[in-house]
Amino acid sequence: MTFTYIDYCSVEPLHGPDDAAEYFDTRSASLKPHGGAGLTIWISPNPDLDSADPQADAELRVDVDVEEGRAAVTWLPDGSHAVQLPSTGPIEVMEAEGPVVTIPADRAVVSVDAARTALIEYTTTGRKPATLTWTAAERGIH
Repeated sequence: MTFTYIDYCSVEPLHGPDDAAEYFDTRSASLKPHGGAGLTIWISPNPDLDSADPQADAELRVDVDVEEGRAAVTWLPDGSHAVQLPSTGPIEVMEAEGPVVTIPADRAVVSVDAARTALIEYTTTGRKPATLTWTAAERGIH
């Protein structure tokens, strides 16, 4: 199964979990134009790299800041988000070209390693990662 990796400056095909791990490791560790390491990653099961809106079909969203050691993981089809750690503060990520986006502390409650594992699991199974505990989306928030 082919997936598409999307971040603020890349839309790339993923040919399996090894590609997913490599992109996660490389892109999450690099400094971004805002001077931090935080970024948003979308993973889509749609391999159409020329889509006008590649994020529209994404099923997994990972907001990660390796400097803070935390991530927010969202399953987009139902808006649920993963919970693992106590809330300690927000993280800032590059979501798109332009200003950074603040991810609230109550969402940034997953370790970087657990977020990476979830991304690998999704690109292996094509299903919502079972390695994380999920909480239902708040009404009107995705």
